Amino acid sequence: MGRDAMIVSERQFNLLAAEYALSPRQKQIMRLLLSGVDSTEQIASRLRIRTGTVHIHFGRIYAKTHRASRAQLMYLFATEAKSATP
Repeated sequence: MGRDAMIVSERQFNLLAAEYALSPRQKQIMRLLLSGVDSTEQIASRLRIRTGTVHIHFGRIYAKTHRASRAQLMYLFATEAKSATP
């Protein structure tokens, strides 16, 4: 595992995933990233897909969220999850 896991409630996560129209696989990848799994190889292994496929999914997630890195995705989910909390 890489970074520390981020605490985002399931409700908050689902709201953000819907807002950015993430696919089911993109949501799986984001859940792994938020749980602290940040290497492409680890994500690919856990989802039983190729590393190239993980890169493609991240590229699409970046495009949908208008972000350019995994760190920016983590920041996005951290800050927007807090603002989504009632």
